[in-house]
Amino acid sequence: MKITTLLISLSVIILLTTCVQNLNQNINNGRQDVRESKVIDISQLDGIWAENEHDNANFKIKGDSMYFLEDFDNPVFIVVKNDTIYSHFDELITIDVILYLTKDSLILLNELDDTINLNKR
Repeated sequence: MKITTLLISLSVIILLTTCVQNLNQNINNGRQDVRESKVIDISQLDGIWAENEHDNANFKIKGDSMYFLEDFDNPVFIVVKNDTIYSHFDELITIDVILYLTKDSLILLNELDDTINLNKR
């Protein structure tokens, strides 16, 4: 009886472990698809970006600097590599993946897996 219970328990543990591994692999594959590297025309990033035409601007990008309205006199240094924006805030670096970019639209995926839709003004 104890051997049967042990074998059943072991089988359930193996099955659950396999399911979790498959789930993690599927999640990672999904992220990899979203984050496929692509070359971005960084000149399209220059401009004032807002979430919609009625709200205040979120930020302005000019060259290698990002300006926030709250602290416009202290620009944030940015580096764009392939499809990723690295923003250097003092001792913190944030990473945003560019999912979509045109002359007037920008969609970013941040480190929290939030999608941010922006329009150029």
